[in-house]
Amino acid sequence: MTDKAKVDELFNTIYSEYYHLIFKYCLSRLKCNKDYADDCVQDTFMTLYNKMIEGEIINSPRAFLYNVATNYIKKYYNRIKSENENLTDFEYAQNVLYSDEDIVEKINFNEFEFKLNTILTKEEKELYTLRFSEEQRVKDIALRFNISEKYCSLKITRLKRKIISSLKDYY
Repeated sequence: MTDKAKVDELFNTIYSEYYHLIFKYCLSRLKCNKDYADDCVQDTFMTLYNKMIEGEIINSPRAFLYNVATNYIKKYYNRIKSENENLTDFEYAQNVLYSDEDIVEKINFNEFEFKLNTILTKEEKELYTLRFSEEQRVKDIALRFNISEKYCSLKITRLKRKIISSLKDYY
């Protein structure tokens, strides 16, 4: 068996094992936009294949695929952000975050926002606003709340879990 044949066989094994996981990951990070998720997955696996053809040994293909997919997702958002720099926050949300018709049908934003306001405490709302709306660093938020960075990160993680479990009907 030639080297290319070995690479193709190994690649096909990795592809069949991880395709659905990587697609699901990309789809969830790209606001349920199937076209962008398909592109991301294709680019991710092409990167893996090219590395394998070049002779690079990938010891942990799953970790490699997630890292590459994350980088492609970041590139997508950076491109969208640069294309939409002059939009207001509301226009940005309407044009970018909720541009896919399927997600618009699934989420009635006013209902989502109302539900979010009813489940969060005052402190959680402030934490949510600082971290996710204003995109402040964990370090800065920790200083504001006068808590350690580690505890602040824990609070953010718990907040995300609370929101996801409470609003899972919207996704």
